[in-house]
Amino acid sequence: MGKETKKGNVVNQKPTAKGKQFELKLGVIHPHSAGMDIGAKSIFVSYQGTDGVQVLKEVQAFTADLRILSSELLLAGVTHLAMEATGVYWMSVFEILTDAGIHVSVVNPRHYKNVEAEKTDVKDCQWLHQLHAHGLMRNSFIAQELSRELRSYIHER
Repeated sequence: MGKETKKGNVVNQKPTAKGKQFELKLGVIHPHSAGMDIGAKSIFVSYQGTDGVQVLKEVQAFTADLRILSSELLLAGVTHLAMEATGVYWMSVFEILTDAGIHVSVVNPRHYKNVEAEKTDVKDCQWLHQLHAHGLMRNSFIAQELSRELRSYIHER
């Protein structure tokens, strides 16, 4: 009854009194994804565990904790992660996760915070996880490591 499109989305046609109504079901683009909300002191992450249950975790923003988190994400099978770009807090997290082999997308908060709801760090990381799993987040441009290092030297000067 449904037609499949190129991206795996299924369009179901349901007849109504006035004609035909179309229902779009979004397919999952990144099945092994995670969403992360970054703060100065703590980081909230949402991902699906190996047993299929959603995991919500809060970790401290220390290097040792971030390395443990990257190992846990890899053990859970996470390959893609979307994180919010706020200030400079995302930079160390980005480096640690990309070094671990996770494809990290840094997204602009304006692109996903236009939903009317109560905003909390937990809800933000869950929303990022859901949007990224369906391929609805746009990755921000991140310069190469050498360019970022040169830019930091110029800013210090």
